[in-house]
Amino acid sequence: MRSHFVSALGFVLSLVPIAALADAPTTQPVAGIRYTHEAQPDPAMSLYVVQVDLTSPKVSVRVSPAGKDPDGDGEWQTVLQPPSEIAQREKFDVCINASFFSARNTQDAEGAKSGYVAGKWASAEGYAMTDGKLWSSKPRPKWPVFYIAADRSAHIIHSGTLPADAKQAVQGNAMVLEDGKIVEPTGMMTVRHPRTVIGLDAGGKTLTILTVDGRRPGVSIGMTGKELGEEMQKLGCQNAMNLDGGGSTELVLRDPETGKLKVMNQPSDGRERAVADVVGISVTDAKRSD
Repeated sequence: MRSHFVSALGFVLSLVPIAALADAPTTQPVAGIRYTHEAQPDPAMSLYVVQVDLTSPKVSVRVSPAGKDPDGDGEWQTVLQPPSEIAQREKFDVCINASFFSARNTQDAEGAKSGYVAGKWASAEGYAMTDGKLWSSKPRPKWPVFYIAADRSAHIIHSGTLPADAKQAVQGNAMVLEDGKIVEPTGMMTVRHPRTVIGLDAGGKTLTILTVDGRRPGVSIGMTGKELGEEMQKLGCQNAMNLDGGGSTELVLRDPETGKLKVMNQPSDGRERAVADVVGISVTDAKRSD
C-alpha cells in the first residue's frame, strides 16, 4: 500500500504526537518534493521515501548542527536536540537525522532506555559542515561523504576527503550503492536495524531519502545494507550512503495543508531521540505555521 503527495514538507514539534503510518495529506502538490510511504508484508517493513528535485530553484539543502558549541575549543561541538526542534528553528520543510555521534556521560542502550536526550553535549563522528564552516573537522577516512558544493550541486563520494568547494557536508559509515552497484555489507550493515539513507541519481538531479523503521516485529523489522542498496536501486539512485540509524532514525515532514510539522515514521525508542545534527531541505514559499 502506498500514499503519495508532492509538497513543501516539514517537521513536528517534540510535543506533537508521532504520526500514524502513512498519515499524510494528498492535497494540492507543491513542485519539488515527493513523499511515499510503503508497507511491505513479507518481511514486515515500513518504508518512507522523500525525493527532492534538486534542479528546482525553490529547493535548498542544508546540514545543521543541533545546538551551539557548548565548550569552545573543547572536545564537544554541539548540544543534542530532537530533529523536529532543529527543523522548526531552521524552518526546514524536510528533515532527517544525520551524523553518527557521541555524547558526554552517555552509555548507549540502543533500543532500550537511551541516554541520548536533549541538552547533552555531543560530537559528530566524521566531517560535518554548515554554510562552509567545518564544525566537525575530524574525518573518518574510509567513510563516504555527502556534500553540497558552492554551485548548489549535490554529491556522494566514497572516500573521506572533503572537496574544497563543499558548503554543506556530512559523513555516513558505509556506501550501500556505488556506481549503480550494491555494495557488499560488512559489520553492522549485515544486521537489520532502523535505517536512514541518502542517495543521488546518475545526474545528481534527484536527492532520495529513505527512512526504514525497525525493531517492531510484525510491523517493521529494519533492513541490512544489501536490502538498502536494492531499495535505492529501485528508487533510481546511482550512489547512496547510510547515515546514523537505530533509535536516531527519523523523518520529519511539513503538512502542506496545515503548515505544521510531523514525525512521519515510528522511532524505535517510541519517541524522538535527540541528535547531533540533521540534513534539512527548505522549499521557498512553503506554507509554515511554526
